Amino acid sequence: MRLTRFLIILLISFTLIISTPLSFIHAQPNIKTTDLSNLSFDQELSIPIDTSLPEAAYQPIDLIVNFDHNCWAKNETQHSIRIAYSNGGDYTEIESQIYDLSHKDETHIDACSIVFLIPEEATGDETYHVFYSDKETSAADYPDHITVKDTHYYYEPITGQIMDFDYYQINQGEYAIYGICQQGELLGNGMSNAVVKLLPESTEFSTKNAEQIAGFYSSYSTNPAGTHIGTQWAEDITKTVLVDGNLMTRIRVKGTSPNDALLTDNIYTYYYNPTSTKRLVVNTNHQTLKDIQIQGNQQREGTFASLSTIKARSGTIEDMNLGEILPKIHFYSEDDTIVDYDMPTDPDAHPADWLLGYSDDQDLGEKAWLCIDDPATGRAHGLIFEGNTGFLKGENDGIQVKASVHQHVKLPGLEADSGDLFAFRNAYENGEHITTLSKGENILFNVEYLALQTGGYERIDKESQLFQQLIKETPITRGNQTIEEEPTEEPELYTLKATVHRARSAPLGSLLSAALGRNISYLTAELHKATSMVSSGSVGRLKFNSLDIEFEDNATLIQKIQGIKSLFDFRNSTLFKTITFKNIEPGTYLIKIYKENSIRHDKRQFIGFTTVEVTEDASTRIFCKQQTSIELTVTDQNDDFIKNAITKIILDETLISKGSTDANGTVYLPIPTYTNKEYNLQTIYDGFLIDEKTVSLNLLNRFRPWTSTVSINRYNVQLNVLDTLGLPPGIDPRPLVKSDDMIQPTSITAEQTEPGMYQFSDLYETDYNLILSYKSWEYTEDLSVNHDKTLDIVFPAEFTLETNTLNTVGMPVSSGSILVERAGRELKGTINENGIGKIIAPPGTYTITINNDENTIASQQVTLKGDKSIDVVSKQPSMLHQFIPIILIIAAVVIAGFFFWQSHSKKGIYILLALLLLSSIFLPWWQLHGENNNTETMSETYLYPPTLITRTETNTVIGGEISEVPDVFITVLSLLSILLIVTSALIILLPFTPKKYSKISWILTILILILLILNIVLFWFTMSEVTKIGIGDFSGAKELSISIPGESEQATIPSTWGAGIGLYAVIASLIGMIILRFTPIVQRKILQKNKDE
Repeated sequence: MRLTRFLIILLISFTLIISTPLSFIHAQPNIKTTDLSNLSFDQELSIPIDTSLPEAAYQPIDLIVNFDHNCWAKNETQHSIRIAYSNGGDYTEIESQIYDLSHKDETHIDACSIVFLIPEEATGDETYHVFYSDKETSAADYPDHITVKDTHYYYEPITGQIMDFDYYQINQGEYAIYGICQQGELLGNGMSNAVVKLLPESTEFSTKNAEQIAGFYSSYSTNPAGTHIGTQWAEDITKTVLVDGNLMTRIRVKGTSPNDALLTDNIYTYYYNPTSTKRLVVNTNHQTLKDIQIQGNQQREGTFASLSTIKARSGTIEDMNLGEILPKIHFYSEDDTIVDYDMPTDPDAHPADWLLGYSDDQDLGEKAWLCIDDPATGRAHGLIFEGNTGFLKGENDGIQVKASVHQHVKLPGLEADSGDLFAFRNAYENGEHITTLSKGENILFNVEYLALQTGGYERIDKESQLFQQLIKETPITRGNQTIEEEPTEEPELYTLKATVHRARSAPLGSLLSAALGRNISYLTAELHKATSMVSSGSVGRLKFNSLDIEFEDNATLIQKIQGIKSLFDFRNSTLFKTITFKNIEPGTYLIKIYKENSIRHDKRQFIGFTTVEVTEDASTRIFCKQQTSIELTVTDQNDDFIKNAITKIILDETLISKGSTDANGTVYLPIPTYTNKEYNLQTIYDGFLIDEKTVSLNLLNRFRPWTSTVSINRYNVQLNVLDTLGLPPGIDPRPLVKSDDMIQPTSITAEQTEPGMYQFSDLYETDYNLILSYKSWEYTEDLSVNHDKTLDIVFPAEFTLETNTLNTVGMPVSSGSILVERAGRELKGTINENGIGKIIAPPGTYTITINNDENTIASQQVTLKGDKSIDVVSKQPSMLHQFIPIILIIAAVVIAGFFFWQSHSKKGIYILLALLLLSSIFLPWWQLHGENNNTETMSETYLYPPTLITRTETNTVIGGEISEVPDVFITVLSLLSILLIVTSALIILLPFTPKKYSKISWILTILILILLILNIVLFWFTMSEVTKIGIGDFSGAKELSISIPGESEQATIPSTWGAGIGLYAVIASLIGMIILRFTPIVQRKILQKNKDE
């Protein structure tokens, strides 16, 4: 009773110092705040991440809060809920949003989900609180940062190349951030459940503003090779906006593949972020509705998610200049290292070139992230999964990484390419490739799509740890009902009460410290399970009901005393200092007691601990002692200090304290001065247990720390790595070492000092397994480290380079030799009758030269970093196209001469026109020519074979490429060949038609003229459609940017273009037909007119 009276008097004095308990409230800038002193209740929130990390700023906190008291809330906007944080002093209100309200009645709830952002000024020492009332409160006046609209986009730059899809546009303020696609297509690719990320500060959704595309659909390979089907082509769409608030919006899109084999049902959550960093969290659900046999190239065996960049460049249409393929791929591998691969920024592969395929067996590790990035600028687009397991049952559970590049369109003045990074189910393991999808498979996971303008893959690596912690607390909901998952048995929850003895602190220290902003001592407790802290709080005798108290202006002293007395929960208050942890699962726990704001120390003091096995409601006592420390210095044989050696204090297999050595090789571990305990002190370096000793403290350790030293031997290992040509590898084989002696499995990577030279520095003296790997190639060697040493290694990786050598019209060259050269090393091969040549070589960049009859017909660079097949367009002329037109024209002249000699000159001219028409099939119908001092280029369109082919020559390059054109263009060219053959036959038939059948003769004439005009108009129209998006018109002249085969840069040269000789031949035939058929009529009319006169 005396204690209670004393505390009441203390609180009366406290009320004279401050007017109200919550008068120390501030607010974030630009928001209208609430007077939190009018809110009756305050609950501290547990934040699942370390907010002292720089990456924690503006991280969204999205969690369920269960209220201890009735909370007034009518809906998502009219409620009493506010969020504030404190750094041990004043409270600062921050913007928040609520959703998924659990109503007790029309105006009160007992739980809801709350969203807010970690403030930029967070230090890690702050606490976060939810304030609320059971009475009606005015609505919060926070700005609405996010808007969503359901809209449509259509754009057809050239015939058959369509961008047509429905989508949700997410805006943050005036800027468009994402387009979440519901259904439709983009340049031949399905877009359901695809996300278009727009460039920073884009005010409208358009192709030129597209920065990246992320796909969250499921697909699999089909016949023919290179094709696939999946839910990106879904048409039976279900869509809805689940949540639309001021800080967060949540959208659902569901659809089934056209063959009803796959279903994707995704929920997209976007959180407001005032910086250039953008996050989209996707709760992804892929279901297999039928048994599926994967066919085709079998590269797609069930997509989880993907990142795609479309790069297009047009000389005439501004909206077609979009995108950029970032040059690097990074991901966190199953070896727990970050690996990288090059992504070609100007690919020429058609069909797609798989840089990483299923046989490369590249799987994600524990951090489970992958990204496309540009190390030079820090731009990066990444996918972070909540884990790398839990997708499927069995040993094939996991995520496999694949990547491909593809040239979709290549025309004069126009190019469209894509680079894709995929996360697939782990369908390839131990040489076994699973090529079936089983009915009933239901894959559910969370993934974050992170878009960065700075920070690169390093930032994504750090973000992965935060996301994987935050997503565990995030309530993903569909409507107001949490996602149905497989039922799990909920563990029993218990209460653990700890009573703290022999620990002095100021009465009401935590309250007075917060209220007055003074360093007043108080006690805190932390509850740890394994290596994680699960709860914390203040230790004290008195417990509080609520800090909310108001007095009338005329309140008497007695009324004030009674009001102050109502603040306390005397029923749960005790004579001893206690703390109670509620709702904890069974297990072994460690309780640590700290003294905050100690007068004689700058840092908090670790003064007590105990371990408790919780199997039911439990209580324990903790007797505190003065803090001392264990100081350990770690050096090597040269007395050099060792940094980042991990030291652990363990008691009965429970980790009590942990730290790492600093630059001086020293670690300071605080510990209470318990003289009756025996600790196990472990020191770990690079995963090895390098020292273990028993520590017992004595009375003298109250005045001085317990000290010791550890010394180990460390050595350097240098690797000189060559490939099978005796050259430094053209790729990074990423040398690393592991050891079975490690107690913490660790991959130690080498530093590259020069091309082909790597160094392991300061390796612990023991035996290792040395591993060098690239894609599916792996080199291993046992390595014993007992002194500095140098190793020479030949990395055996080799890949097949297949060349398809073509002549000037795109037909195979039937013979020749191949020479590939790199840094003076040469490899030779031959070309078979089908134009195919094969060379097996280690990865690197080569100059490939193709000779025919000792003449160089092609020469260009090629980068080989995996099995590769390329088309090489040479300057070897086509004998067919050289001689057939000549033969036909000679034949036409001979036949015409014969008929002229036979006095049937018209028949000869008809046959001459017909054969001229036939020869046009083998002549170019359209040509582009450009030239400057160093470069010459020629593009030509042929009907046979139906192709648009480009040849380019520089001082060092002889090569070219077959343009990737729409299928309709090839179809039209083939159709024109058929029409010309038919027309030629009709022209030959025409002069042999008996005169008595003059009507038939004129019918044939009209038909021939129509076909000739149709040929000319159809080709002109089709070619104009192709040229208008790249160079503008069917004919013209200006400077054009052209690609140099095998080179990354482009050249700008003056060019002219227009109709080719083949088209002129058809025009000449048309004119000839008109003259032949209509000249006699005109002549007869003139004669008749003269007679009449």
